[in-house]
Amino acid sequence: MTALEEFMQWCTKELARLRHQLEEFETGNMNLRHRSVGAPWVDQTSQEIARLKKNIGDLEAVLRRLKN
Repeated sequence: MTALEEFMQWCTKELARLRHQLEEFETGNMNLRHRSVGAPWVDQTSQEIARLKKNIGDLEAVLRRLKN
């Protein structure tokens, strides 16, 4: 297997992992909360969903370019 094939395989696995995480956040099965020392908890789930969607889009774009 070439390095390019290994990279494409990693991208595919990473996409599956990110999509699973996104589904968990969107269905409410997971959430992300952050707290600085002495501060109240802050829900950052919506920011995490946006980050996951961006990363998924980026990886899909990389795979499309590599397949052409």
